[in-house]
Amino acid sequence: MASKPWKQQQQQQQQQSDSANRTSDEEEGIEEENNSLAIVPTSDPLAQPPPPPTHPPPPPRGEVVSAQRVREEEVESKISAWETEELAKIDSRFKRQDAIISGWEADQIEKASAWLKKIEVHICVCAFMDMISSHTIAFS
Repeated sequence: MASKPWKQQQQQQQQQSDSANRTSDEEEGIEEENNSLAIVPTSDPLAQPPPPPTHPPPPPRGEVVSAQRVREEEVESKISAWETEELAKIDSRFKRQDAIISGWEADQIEKASAWLKKIEVHICVCAFMDMISSHTIAFS
C-alpha cells in the first residue's frame, strides 16, 4: 500500500514535468518562429521567404545607438590595428630585402675592387718588368 502513493506522487511529478517541458517547448517554438535569422526548414515547401527590406531600418534610439557607435568604434580600431600590423610586416620585409641587397652590393663592390687591385698590380709588375728589360738591353 505504501508503494501506491509513491507511484502516484511520481506520476504527478512526471506530469508536472511534462507539462512544464511542453510549455517551455511551446515558448521556444514561438521564439524560433519569430526569429527571422534562424535557418529552419519550413513545413510548407511552397512558402516563399519575405522579400528583403528595400531600405535599412532607422537606427534605434537611446542606449542602443551608443552601443552601435561603440561597435563601430571597435570595428574601426580593429581595422586600424590590422592596417598598422600589415604596414609593419611590409616594412619589416622591405628592410630585410634592403639588407640582403645592400650586403650583395657590398660583396660585389669588394670583389670588383679586389679584381681591379689584382689587375693594377699585374699591370705595374708587367710595366716594371718591361722597364727593367728595356734598361738591361740598353746597357748590354
